[in-house]
Amino acid sequence: MQIWLTAGHGLKRGLKVFAVLVVLLGLLACGLGYAAFHFFTAQNTPASTVGASAMANDFMLAVSNRNYDQAYNDLGPPVTKDTTRDQFKQRAQSEDRCYGSVTHYTAINAGTPSQGNTLRYNYTITRGKLAKPYQLYLTLQEGSSGTWQITDYNSNISQPSCS
Repeated sequence: MQIWLTAGHGLKRGLKVFAVLVVLLGLLACGLGYAAFHFFTAQNTPASTVGASAMANDFMLAVSNRNYDQAYNDLGPPVTKDTTRDQFKQRAQSEDRCYGSVTHYTAINAGTPSQGNTLRYNYTITRGKLAKPYQLYLTLQEGSSGTWQITDYNSNISQPSCS
């Protein structure tokens, strides 16, 4: 009878070891699946969109620092053909006088694909003299050389204009 109890105790111990192994293998499978998902998801994100994000961030940082020459450098031909550097600076400085300088900006959605090699970025902008933040929309397009430029920008600022 003592042999039978020892065999039962060994069976319980074996089941515990088996259960621990099943749990560990399950965790390993989950970890590998997670790693594989992120590896393949990252592979499907074009590396060039990193350049677009950097360009959009550079533009926003330049505007918030009132470095309008740098901000103008981020603009592409669709914008610069109709707006000179001086016009851009004068318009930006006029907005600063009227609405206050940019005190904060936050990306709402960054890099939403549009058509072809075009991405859209939306920002919430807070200015010193405005009671409410407003939205700024940037459109970036990748050129044939692989560099990104801002091809359009506009906002939904609904404040009364001032002189």
